Amino acid sequence: MQRNIYYILALLFVGTTSCEDKLSQVLPKDELAASEALTTVNDHEIALIGTYTGLVSSSYYGRNFVAYADHSSDNGFIPAGAGARLNDFYTMAINPTNTALATWSQIYDVIARANNVITSVRNLQDGTPERRNRILGEALFLRALGHHDLSRLFAHDYGFTDDASHDGIPYMLESAVGEPARDPINVVYQNLIADLDEAVTLLEDNSRTGADAPNFASVWAAKALRARVKLYMSDFEGAQVDAEDVINNGPYTLTDYIVRDDEMNIQPDQIDSWSSREPTSESIFEVEVDQIDDLYPGRNGLSGIYVRAEGFGDAGPNLDIINLYDAADIRQNWYVNINGVWFVNKYPGQGGNVLFFTTPVLRLTEMILIQAETLARANENSAARDAINLITGRSNAPEISSSGAQLLTDILTERRKELAFEGHRYYDLKRLQQDIVRNDCNLIQNCVIPYGDKLFAYPIPIEERLANRNMRQNPGY
Repeated sequence: MQRNIYYILALLFVGTTSCEDKLSQVLPKDELAASEALTTVNDHEIALIGTYTGLVSSSYYGRNFVAYADHSSDNGFIPAGAGARLNDFYTMAINPTNTALATWSQIYDVIARANNVITSVRNLQDGTPERRNRILGEALFLRALGHHDLSRLFAHDYGFTDDASHDGIPYMLESAVGEPARDPINVVYQNLIADLDEAVTLLEDNSRTGADAPNFASVWAAKALRARVKLYMSDFEGAQVDAEDVINNGPYTLTDYIVRDDEMNIQPDQIDSWSSREPTSESIFEVEVDQIDDLYPGRNGLSGIYVRAEGFGDAGPNLDIINLYDAADIRQNWYVNINGVWFVNKYPGQGGNVLFFTTPVLRLTEMILIQAETLARANENSAARDAINLITGRSNAPEISSSGAQLLTDILTERRKELAFEGHRYYDLKRLQQDIVRNDCNLIQNCVIPYGDKLFAYPIPIEERLANRNMRQNPGY
């Protein structure tokens, strides 16, 4: 069956699970048409949970979307003895027939689920206004997250054309049968900001609280995502304002990076906070993944793709990224050498069990990195150094003392080291308009990919174009 965005219908999950349960514990039971299912506020809560569960897919935050960003960049490598799961996306031998169709379809499915909630809850009378506002705000956040992720993967960066008029992706403001064309990237970003502005307003006094709060959208998650979106637009002043709001006023603190091999459930030579699936003090929004029935893709998840002992170990780091870390940098524990082969050790799983892990989507560290970058771009060298050295200090890395252009370079290098294998690097190289340069590379071609090459945007899947006559392909494919 062809999976096209205009055919996608939201799956509205209903069952006996509480709406306050962890997302990963909610299982799909019955699929109902939106008009039949969404009549009460509880129906909308259940449908919203169904929207969140779409993030867990191995095509989205459960693995592929995150893994693509590092393995299509200058961070990734395919270790000896690996399977072929990510080969095409590392070699960049991608074309319309082998591109990320499942990711395209899965993200639009999440958006369709969010749209059904958004459309229905705006006319809902049941429940308190506060509860309806929270549901709407969370759904708007999820719609914005999905569209931004699609644009990062399938469109060129915001500054690719001087007026940002090049093709973005269809921004779906409602779920409807049709043949949508691609919106210009500036329109995509206008819609992103509009959705996030409304989400911030609605969630200002209505965000969830408690230990599992980072599993759900909040006013702080909406502001953090808006800071990221503005950074991608090169709206550095706006990005700084939102990032500093989260830093200064949000309920978050940097998590210590400590290795304690003798602690229960902590894997040897693993940073404590990355050995647990529980939210940390800096978690703003994250996706918690369990293997439960048919919801989770088992060892095909993000943890299993990196860890060889209990998973597949099909993707690893190259020496370019490994050699960036100082000898005393505690983040070296994010990598492990087994019999001369390097693997990523950032997602060891709960107690080493790769079937249970957490994918960070937004965390305080990213906000500090945005703050440091935007301050450096504004020539506020002292303040930028203060910000970035919060990150280096925690990691026992050398303090950054540079100024001017070198300071910005050092901050961007620190960003690369800190966010490695969290799904940022390919998208960062695009927005920074930098070449992809792989020095540790055993490929016949694509060891160097100059900025502007067609490979800086994944091709639109051929299945989508065959079914949608209005869907233009990216140039060069």
